[in-house]
Amino acid sequence: MTKDDLLSLLQRIRQSETMKRKLLFIFIDLILVFVSFMLMAWIKPATVRVVLPTYWVPFVFFSLIWLFISVFIGKYNLDEAKSGRDVYVPITITNFTILAIITIMVYAFKYVFYSRLMVFGTIGVASILEAVSYTHLTLPTKCRKCRSRWSPYH
Repeated sequence: MTKDDLLSLLQRIRQSETMKRKLLFIFIDLILVFVSFMLMAWIKPATVRVVLPTYWVPFVFFSLIWLFISVFIGKYNLDEAKSGRDVYVPITITNFTILAIITIMVYAFKYVFYSRLMVFGTIGVASILEAVSYTHLTLPTKCRKCRSRWSPYH
C-alpha cells in the first residue's frame, strides 16, 4: 500500500465520520424540535383534543422547512468548532432565518389563526435546547474519561 493509498483511505474514513456526525446532529435537531413542539402543546389548554390535531400537519411541514434551511445554511457543519461562538453563531443565524421564513409564510398565506405560542415558542425553546446540546456535543473536553463539562472530575 502506497502513501497516496493510505492518505486516500484516511480521507474517506474522515468523510464517513463527518457524515455520521452530521446525521447525528440532524437526528438530534429533529428530536429537539419535536420536544419543543410538544412542550408548547402541553402548555396550551386542550392539548390532545384541539392542539395536536390542529397543528400536527403544519408541524411536519415546519420540520421539513427547519431541516432544509438548517442543511442549506450549514448549521450541522460543526466539526471545527473550538469555542462557544463557533456553535452559537450558526444556530442563531439559522434559527432567525427559519423564524423569518415561517413568519413570512404565515402572513403571506393568511394562516393568522395559528398560535404565536406554538410557532415562536417552538422556535425559541428549540434554539435554547440546540445551543446547550450542541455545545456539549461539539466542544472538546479536557478529561478523556469524562465527557461532561459539569462533572467534578473535569
